[in-house]
Amino acid sequence: MHRRATSIATTPSPGYMSGNSSEESPIAGTSTSATTASSSRKRQRPATVDPVAEVTSTLKDLSNTLTQQIQESSATKEETKRLKIEARLASKELKAHTARDEHEHNLRVTLAAQDHERAMADENRRKLELEIQLEKMRKERIAMERGWSPNQAGSST
Repeated sequence: MHRRATSIATTPSPGYMSGNSSEESPIAGTSTSATTASSSRKRQRPATVDPVAEVTSTLKDLSNTLTQQIQESSATKEETKRLKIEARLASKELKAHTARDEHEHNLRVTLAAQDHERAMADENRRKLELEIQLEKMRKERIAMERGWSPNQAGSST
């Protein structure tokens, strides 16, 4: 009856009340077998397990991983976009150089064709001049054979 009025340390342990333990611990009125059982339970469980800290740590790790993946994804997208722009620019430059080279080639071909035509025209002109000279010489030879003067030979034909 006095037990209730006193502190918790004087109340008997559950093992003592159920009658499982015959020995009673001098401290707090508990049995030695109950003390041993409770200390063995504490050894099985980690000493400082804080579920809130564990969840917070896991969330922090996941958040860091997600942030890193997003940054890597963004960097990859930027790199891809930059490479596409560079490829497009290189393609346009290549087309421009190709068009310029083709234009220069066409100009050279045209110039060569014109030079050839000019050379052929010069050759034809020289040929015609030689034919004219040959014709004049024939007239003079015919005129000399007939005894005419060169001026008469030109007027008779």
